[in-house]
Amino acid sequence: MRLFVAIWPTDDVQRAIGAAAASVRRSGDGIAWVPNENLHVTVKFLGDVDESRIPEIGIALDEACRRVATFDAATGQGGAFPDIGNPRVLFAAIERGGPEVALLAGKVETAMEAIGFKREERPFHGHVTVGRVRDSRRGVDAAARFLAAKLPEHSIPVSSLVLVRSTRTPEDLSYAPLTEHPFVD
Repeated sequence: MRLFVAIWPTDDVQRAIGAAAASVRRSGDGIAWVPNENLHVTVKFLGDVDESRIPEIGIALDEACRRVATFDAATGQGGAFPDIGNPRVLFAAIERGGPEVALLAGKVETAMEAIGFKREERPFHGHVTVGRVRDSRRGVDAAARFLAAKLPEHSIPVSSLVLVRSTRTPEDLSYAPLTEHPFVD
């Protein structure tokens, strides 16, 4: 099963972020827009993992959540990976609380490395993915509309990490939160 560690916003926050992205959506625009219920901040992608490792991962996440105080993060302006000239992924950046999210991601990297997961080499950029460009010809216009839009700030209370299973089907990508790991400060 494919697993990742995430900050999982409340339903209200997911709807608010989704509504902001919806302002630029058009049918057939070449973008696969992320459904509201799937909006999250990926902290660490673990990849294909045997189900038997879930308890071990949970213990490591509990350790990563020790001595972490609850904080607020907030999404801000939209962006694109790898860059705005060649958009493949559209996102709402984590602006307020970004250093705290990055510090948390570092703790998770260390905890996961201790149980055999490879450390991510790329720098961490906290964000909420809102869409993926599927048709570069049509998607570039939609991406430009998204990047030009002024996205409102949405506060995300952060008090835990969630281990999530990712399942891809021919129609879509779905996520199922498996375990929650509250902060203990």
